[in-house]
Amino acid sequence: MLALPISLAGLVVLEKTTSRFEGFILVLGLAAVSVVLLAILHNQMLQTERLLHSFNVIFDDFKDKIKTYPPKLQGLLRITIDQVDKQGLTLTRTFRLLKGLSLLPIVGALLLAAIKYRDDFLWLLKAILAMVFSVLNVAPNILSL
Repeated sequence: MLALPISLAGLVVLEKTTSRFEGFILVLGLAAVSVVLLAILHNQMLQTERLLHSFNVIFDDFKDKIKTYPPKLQGLLRITIDQVDKQGLTLTRTFRLLKGLSLLPIVGALLLAAIKYRDDFLWLLKAILAMVFSVLNVAPNILSL
């Protein structure tokens, strides 16, 4: 996650670029950072879900028979189960927050590039739309603006 602040600093560098090629390379680099961060977070989420599932498999029998245990053990089991549930919820929220933050570099880069290179960006957008509409055999009236 240390790549996140560094990649956000890359937005400052992108704003100061003087050539389109430098800007393009920076946008690609920031996109790569976002993709890598999202992949790492996704993997961590899968591992966490697997661990929580394993915990639930083990403790489901205890949950079903919790009243058959001595009161002190019942209390300890309830505390453990509640703590794991809370930790799972906290991890889910943390992963959502980090996923949102990991999108900042690419979103920021695209917005900054769209503003800085507006004419080139509009030309590229029109070219892409023209290709899409030509494949779909739709008249691209919007492109004549």
